[in-house]
Amino acid sequence: MLAGAACGGLINPPPPAPTPTTVVPPTPRPRPPTATPEPEVWIKNFRLTKMWSGQEGQPGVISFGETSSTFCSFRIAEPQVGPRIFVYNPYTDSNFWIDGIDVGPVEQPPVRRPGPKPAGVNCTEAIYDGAPLPASTLASTPTPRLSGAPTPAAALRLGTPLVMALYYPWYDERTWTSGQTSDLPVEPYSSADRETITRQVADARGAGIDVLVSAWFGQKGNNPTETNLRQLLTESERAGLKAAVLLETDSDEFFGSRTELVTALKVLLLTHTEQPGYLRVDGKPVIFVWNPKSVYGTDGVRVNAKTGAAVNAWRAILEEVDPKREALWIAEGDFFDLLSVFDGIFPYSVAWSDDPARQLASYGQTVRARGSGPADRKIWAAVAMPGYDDTRINGRAQTFAVEREDGAYYRGTFQGAIDSKPDWVVITSFNEWLEGTQIEPSRGYDRQYLDLTRTLVERFRAAAGPDTRR
Repeated sequence: MLAGAACGGLINPPPPAPTPTTVVPPTPRPRPPTATPEPEVWIKNFRLTKMWSGQEGQPGVISFGETSSTFCSFRIAEPQVGPRIFVYNPYTDSNFWIDGIDVGPVEQPPVRRPGPKPAGVNCTEAIYDGAPLPASTLASTPTPRLSGAPTPAAALRLGTPLVMALYYPWYDERTWTSGQTSDLPVEPYSSADRETITRQVADARGAGIDVLVSAWFGQKGNNPTETNLRQLLTESERAGLKAAVLLETDSDEFFGSRTELVTALKVLLLTHTEQPGYLRVDGKPVIFVWNPKSVYGTDGVRVNAKTGAAVNAWRAILEEVDPKREALWIAEGDFFDLLSVFDGIFPYSVAWSDDPARQLASYGQTVRARGSGPADRKIWAAVAMPGYDDTRINGRAQTFAVEREDGAYYRGTFQGAIDSKPDWVVITSFNEWLEGTQIEPSRGYDRQYLDLTRTLVERFRAAAGPDTRR
């Protein structure tokens, strides 16, 4: 069992995928003269993916092997029908089928570069002319271009009084026998079970929560925060909920270098944020960043300090992954200098404070003061908590507990959040069991905190004014 760096969670990722073998490019076949859509639509693969001779379920279909790399450019040759897409590969001048779940759209066609082509690969990001070049000349991972158009089901605007809850997708049955939780779910579960995710989405929706913000370690090792996020997005869309990502920046296990962090963000913008279930506000996907001071600087070393170096490090990363600022970036914590590059801020916790309501009011005033005007409005997302108890987590040097007081502490922090005049309220948490902040049904209090959440959400909506959602 691996101990996750974020918020004391436990994570048990499956073993890494095997190293792909060398692939022989599929044999070209004639393309139908009217197959290419107008205008051309290009996609890129965000993971190594198989190339197929036909659609899933067709008799005699075989695999041509895997793509040699990620972020290869393919042109859609025929409109998608079923789970696979018929594409044209400019590197081999051939067609094949590719799994739609492994690719995402890009705004512009690939750049054309003079030959010769790179050697030892079966696909590339650019279109090359001529004979192969050594593989060492391959270009680096390109910056994704977002479509800029909001998904039809995500027409939320800044000013909508959203309620969010932090969501942790890394539990299995061993969590509940570890002795590290102060309470237990009504029914112990595995986060990977689809029935679990369906139930959690329904519980959140029934409590008036608009968004589940899911902790995310990127795509490395196909870890459970990645695989479960895909299911969460699907179930959220079905239930009329939204999901978003909380980037667990400080994980050395899954973000072991600046390159890994940047690549994960590029893939996120290219894929998950384009799904109908992902949270968009004013047409922009919203990305939350945990412990932003731990970011890698341009020298490849973690900053781990609330200094200008952290601000400059994030400025460089966002210029690289989102140069046109087509997403909304929300930092966690109370390092308000980050608002020169981030769009908003939220505190993960106020359980440490003797006066949470006063602390939240101070935070809210500071965030609003950092906006230079209506065109540079900063988002203030206040936190509400039902309590806190991390005293059973193994290996923590400093632990503490704040009693729930039969719901009184939750009512107090939620009202403090409302009084701070936030754009959004973030509940810590829906299911962070190891830190004892969960509102998910438990053996100790059943559905009390879901029911209380519904009441407090209605109070927030009334204080915020008319609901602006379309």
